[in-house]
Amino acid sequence: MEDQKLEALTQAEFYWRKAFYADNLTKLAYAQDLNKYGAFSVSQLAKVVRTHSSSLAREGIIGGVRGGRFEPETLSTLIQLRKLKLKDDRIPTALIETALEGGTSWSCASYLTGIAYSSYYKQGGESTSTIRATPLKPTEKQAIVIAMRAHADPHLLAQQYKITTAYVMEISRAHANV
Repeated sequence: MEDQKLEALTQAEFYWRKAFYADNLTKLAYAQDLNKYGAFSVSQLAKVVRTHSSSLAREGIIGGVRGGRFEPETLSTLIQLRKLKLKDDRIPTALIETALEGGTSWSCASYLTGIAYSSYYKQGGESTSTIRATPLKPTEKQAIVIAMRAHADPHLLAQQYKITTAYVMEISRAHANV
């Protein structure tokens, strides 16, 4: 049996990577395809396909009801969280923190992955005040990628930007071919 949430997240990650070089008509087609899952709001769909939400609204794409702070860079983390949820495995707090540091709110991640909102705190997760409240700016991500290409120490970069080493590596991988 296929899992709709996992399929939506996987498809969103695929489209997010492909949308970088896509034209507007292709981006619109991606958004329409993702909209069939009903998992993403219009603004979230727009972020995934790298366009403006007003462009999608003009085309009649309504999106899901649930919103929340969301960054497409965290889709790979959300996919891993969903896979763990489907296996009924223990959810590592570090993985949740990676999603939070990437700019996706826990309420949004909880909805997209199907993991109970309280499970993070029950497993001893840190309070959200200790986690970087704002996502990294594109210029900061670009600086991390450039530093990683120059063989910088990911641990030092993580300390400098107040993020985890895993998130530094995720940024490096996600933007490696940009």
